[in-house]
Amino acid sequence: METIKLNSEFGIRHSELKKEETQPTRLHCIRNEYDSSTKIILNLKLKSLIPNSEFRIPNFFFRISDFFPRILNFLKIIFALLFFCQVCGCSGGGLEGLYQVKGQVLLDDQPAENVNVFFSPVKKTAKARPAIGITDANGNFKLTTLKTNDGIYPGTYRIHLSKSELAPEALILTEEERKKKYTNKNGVYTPPYNQYIPKKYTNPNTSGLNYTVKKGKNKNITLKLKNK
Repeated sequence: METIKLNSEFGIRHSELKKEETQPTRLHCIRNEYDSSTKIILNLKLKSLIPNSEFRIPNFFFRISDFFPRILNFLKIIFALLFFCQVCGCSGGGLEGLYQVKGQVLLDDQPAENVNVFFSPVKKTAKARPAIGITDANGNFKLTTLKTNDGIYPGTYRIHLSKSELAPEALILTEEERKKKYTNKNGVYTPPYNQYIPKKYTNPNTSGLNYTVKKGKNKNITLKLKNK
């Protein structure tokens, strides 16, 4: 009977390989992991016919066990990040609990195009977020909170609107002429703009426009603006 001693740099106890012609091969592996104040104990007993008494189990076999704690910690970090994203609403790049709101803007009973419609939450809550819509040629808009036309959270909102365009005296100039004429000594470019929405509607505190978004389907809202 021959005995071969196996050493490992990971604190593995000496094991014995015994040669017996009449016994089948049996592998018994016990692995116990614990904190830095302890060592990894691997007790390997192999009974089989070994044609070469110089046989040694490669060291990399034992080194693999050193990576298990690192892999486990890595997986914990991944799950923590996924949970954080789910809680913060960043999972999939969208938000949950939003409801569609559509409407139309009329100025003096005529559809108003390219108007920015702002919804500002009255109460500050965990899910209170502003939303915006932009009218098309027919004055219609859909609200957006994060992704285009994704909707808005339930709650009560103040509404204000804005539509500003370059003043006619600036439009007749080329872009280079405008930059030269309306750039001050500090390099700030301030061309003149005209506001096409009556002033009272451009401020949420004076517009007099409010809307309550409910869970589920919401009725279309019509915002009727008057110049006088």
